[in-house]
Amino acid sequence: LPSAGLVIHDEEDDETPVSNAQRIHGAWKNSQLLITRGAGHNLKSPEVLEKVVAFAGGVPAGKVLPAAAL
Repeated sequence: LPSAGLVIHDEEDDETPVSNAQRIHGAWKNSQLLITRGAGHNLKSPEVLEKVVAFAGGVPAGKVLPAAAL
């Protein structure tokens, strides 16, 4: 794919193995891979939200918006 992408997967996901995300990242040359721990299949964590928003260009990395601002 020519567009940039962010592939996120939790190493403790019990529904699909992390190797799937690693394979997608390997095939998608313009992607970034974020492996989390403890967020599960639904990836509910402040870290994931921060990375997605930063990747989308909304907030510089290291900044977290309050939920009401999203």
